[in-house]
Amino acid sequence: MLLTLLLSGLLVLNAQTPMIGIRAGANISTISGAGNIYDNSNLKAGSSFSAMVGYSFNKTWSLFGELGFEQKGFQNLESANSIETKIIRRFDYINIPVALRGTYPLNDKISLYGQLGPYNSFLVNSRYDETRNGESVQFVKTDPNINSSDFGWWLGGGVEFPIAGKKFNADLRYSRGIMEVDKVNSDLRNKSLSVSLGYWF
Repeated sequence: MLLTLLLSGLLVLNAQTPMIGIRAGANISTISGAGNIYDNSNLKAGSSFSAMVGYSFNKTWSLFGELGFEQKGFQNLESANSIETKIIRRFDYINIPVALRGTYPLNDKISLYGQLGPYNSFLVNSRYDETRNGESVQFVKTDPNINSSDFGWWLGGGVEFPIAGKKFNADLRYSRGIMEVDKVNSDLRNKSLSVSLGYWF
């Protein structure tokens, strides 16, 4: 409900002319218990890209939203009796984050910003891949045990700067799911840390 209201606000705000942009980057993600920020042993690399929109209330505050694609998941590596078992679970989401952004100008060209808000994600693909000593023993293209949506919060910050008269931003963000990822183990939540580069048209 909260996310729906914020998205509606993006569409009906009569603020300044909206800014439109694109963003692409890489992340590391895992799934772990609700009380853990992350699980070091299960980090998995992924990618993300999105379209961005921003509405400024004034020079300091703006409402920010995205529609994009993000890969999450985890991997686990175990060794016993000369057998190395590797499990990779990959979740592909259509991701819709919204945030309130605060901006602090360092000078007339470069600004720092911070942002905080909710996100809603919809699963488009989930994979389970298990190998032993490099040989595949189980591969599931569509994992039925993964819930079809995810909801959580995210926070981040970055810097906006010009290149050849165009406006770019370098972004760092952390997201944490509130909903359960796995239908079998209800304590697991998505966690992700990402870096990206954005461009405003």
